[in-house]
Amino acid sequence: MLKKLALAAGIAAATLAASGSHGQTFAYGEALQKSIYFYEAQQAGPLPEWNRVAWRGDSVPDDGADVGLDLRGGWFDAGDHVKFGFPMAASATLVAWGGVDYKDAYEQSGQMEHLRNNLRFVNDYFISAHPAPNVLYGQVGDGSADHTFWGPAEVLHHKIPGSRISMKIDESCPGTDLAAETAAAMAASAMVFQGEDDAYAATLITHAKQLWQFADSTKGTTGTDTAYSNCITGAQGFYTSTYGVYYDELAWGALWLWRATGEDFYLEQAKHYYGLMGFENQTTTPVYTWSLGWNDKAYAVYVLMAALVGDEVYHADAQRYLDHWSVGEGNRTPNGLILVDSWGVNRYAANAGYLALFYADAIGSDHPLYDRYHNFGKKQIDHILGDNPDNQSYVVGFGDNFPINVHHRGSHGSWSDSISNPVNQRHVLYGAVAGGPQGDTGYEEDRNDYVQNEVATDYNSGFTSAVAALYDHYGGAPLANFPPPEPESVEYLVGAKINSSGNRFVEMKAVIQNHSTTPAQGKDDLYMRYFYDLSEVFAAGYSLNDLTVASGYNQASDVTGLQHWDGNVYYVEAQFYDDVVFPGGQSAHRREVQFRVSLPTTSNLAEWDNTNDPSFDPSYLTVDSSLTYGIDAPKIPLYDANGLLWGEEPPRGGTSSSSSSSSSSSSSSSSSSSSSSSSSSSSSNSSSSSSSSSSNSSSSNSSSSSSSSSSSSSSSSSSGGTCADVNVYPNWTARDWAGGVPNHAEAGDLMVYQGTVYQANWYTNSVPGSDASWTNQGLCAGGGSSSSSSSSSSSSSSSSSSSSSSSGASGSSSSSSSSSSSSSSSSSSSSSSGGGAMCNWYGWQVPICEDTPSGWGNENGQTCVGPDTCQEVVN
Repeated sequence: MLKKLALAAGIAAATLAASGSHGQTFAYGEALQKSIYFYEAQQAGPLPEWNRVAWRGDSVPDDGADVGLDLRGGWFDAGDHVKFGFPMAASATLVAWGGVDYKDAYEQSGQMEHLRNNLRFVNDYFISAHPAPNVLYGQVGDGSADHTFWGPAEVLHHKIPGSRISMKIDESCPGTDLAAETAAAMAASAMVFQGEDDAYAATLITHAKQLWQFADSTKGTTGTDTAYSNCITGAQGFYTSTYGVYYDELAWGALWLWRATGEDFYLEQAKHYYGLMGFENQTTTPVYTWSLGWNDKAYAVYVLMAALVGDEVYHADAQRYLDHWSVGEGNRTPNGLILVDSWGVNRYAANAGYLALFYADAIGSDHPLYDRYHNFGKKQIDHILGDNPDNQSYVVGFGDNFPINVHHRGSHGSWSDSISNPVNQRHVLYGAVAGGPQGDTGYEEDRNDYVQNEVATDYNSGFTSAVAALYDHYGGAPLANFPPPEPESVEYLVGAKINSSGNRFVEMKAVIQNHSTTPAQGKDDLYMRYFYDLSEVFAAGYSLNDLTVASGYNQASDVTGLQHWDGNVYYVEAQFYDDVVFPGGQSAHRREVQFRVSLPTTSNLAEWDNTNDPSFDPSYLTVDSSLTYGIDAPKIPLYDANGLLWGEEPPRGGTSSSSSSSSSSSSSSSSSSSSSSSSSSSSSNSSSSSSSSSSNSSSSNSSSSSSSSSSSSSSSSSSGGTCADVNVYPNWTARDWAGGVPNHAEAGDLMVYQGTVYQANWYTNSVPGSDASWTNQGLCAGGGSSSSSSSSSSSSSSSSSSSSSSSGASGSSSSSSSSSSSSSSSSSSSSSSGGGAMCNWYGWQVPICEDTPSGWGNENGQTCVGPDTCQEVVN
């Protein structure tokens, strides 16, 4: 009992006596500071006010709802968003251990408050997950479903809400190892709160006792038959626990309960299970050739029993293990890093390093083995911090040469559900320990390589306690102003291009985009405004009632008529209130609207001027075809209910504002005084058909497509050709944004796959020819044929309305086509959907679907519109 109570004080005295004998190498206080911070980046559910991670927000609001409990807290496991209870508890135990035995290090470095905050957060979750003595929820979230989404936790409930499944152990299907490890975590954490919040510590002890009793009373007979992963099958393949016995967790939990309560019953139980923790193959020698991890606690039990109880058998087992890795046959690099497993190299090194540092402090600096174990432990941690041939730190944000692009969804900040977009991490995941390579060199910073670049709560657990131990010896102050401010990034934007324009109108395509990441969030209150200067319109004698606002294709809940802003400046507002726009995928993060403002078509006079409009930019006219969403358009401001989010507003009363200032929320929707309609006209001296022209006029066909347009005309002719100018899969034709890489095809784009030409029917990133998003165009060598007399397609991020107008005054004709993500246009002399019925979709003749009642479809190889959607049926 005396040894148990005096251990922490004894370690403090030993570290003080040894200080200075091995020289300070790193700022261990900074490493400790950042390692604790990492756990705040892993928090699930509603975030506490003290959370310091600016880019994190509340998440998984429905965790536990499927079982009638509030299971929203806890830690996300790694770079994903599953809450695996077994490694979570193992991590909490190791982190708390450092707080118990290196309390002075935490207090002197100013990190004790942060330690207690984070331990309280995770233990509050354990309390919620333990609603009855013999019930423990050990997992929330289906791992397989979770791993289908590469995006931030804050929008997980929008993307894959059905994935948040709650899984438990109980008397009918127990989990000895999970219950005992959670008992250890709560008992160890209780010791950190004793003397500071005794009531909370007592609550943790009560739960720990119940959980250990649950584990002990429901254990099986083989050491694996009541392993938790037999019942929580969702953990299988991720944290299967049947590769070792559960007796080490029973000993571990009992040992911590004895230490926290002083009740010798638990010490006797720890001694009993100590002898059952496992042996080397075909021997009676206790295991020593593996190391401490989320499923293997025997090595920690050796060390802690030796320090607390002191019997020679415990010292012998601890030293056999430490000698194997420090001077024995354990696999080590030339620099001295131990190699326990190929996955999580630095995790095992840090855990063994902590056990060595702790044991060295327990035996004291006068012991002949002190230097061996202390130096070995220090070497493991120093290697991780950058003392290696490459001077490579494996702790994100620590040192001069550290990784950024680790395998972590939240810090990456993708809005498109893509591990490769954006190219670089948008946030620094300070303190996270990367898995690392199997050697002193050869590290490749590549988030796709999850073996070397995975981060996880258990990777940091032993490391956190180890740097606390080293701070106790060598100091190394934490940073005074941590964390640093987050750099600004574009979180909301509008992309735009001009579909078509003429002497009497302009038609715009605009795409609002939610790239939010500080924090990521879904929005159902977005709206954008396009500003027009109507000075020339009013000067020509027209009134507001003479102008028509029309939208051929839009994903907005409403497109208003012209609203007054200031002087002769008016705006059209597109509102997106019907659903949630969130950074969770190609379709999820953006919405498109196409709208036209035009003068009456009774005249062809050039009385419209786009160039004086506050929202106009000449770059809209020359958008690269690969930019699916158009060019970034800050002159088209984007708002939410709180005001201006992005972009610039035109001056109003002598002032202007940008996205750094706020503005009033959206104006109420109002309808235009003139009805939405297609704008088409013809005159004797101009042609409104894109297929004809006259000597005094020219025809211009402008497509809303941000990609390429293609057309072909044939009569039972080969449609394949040489394919010399056609991209070969997977050399994609279009990209999602200006800085992105080509990653998909748009409607109308041609691609070659296995010698065959395919045309995309809509936005697609599937293998050409593998599904309905592609149409076979024939063999490259001329093996295919087409019976269509003519076909044309314009590729775009989205679908298809067209309107045409002509102007005799300028002698030009313009046909504008807007497009949607689900269609491209084609005409055929041989077949059509809907039994020949056609829809006049703003001047575009589209077949009416037979099997698709509403929206857009693709039947008989053609785009069609549902009869419920069509506004004007023609024969």
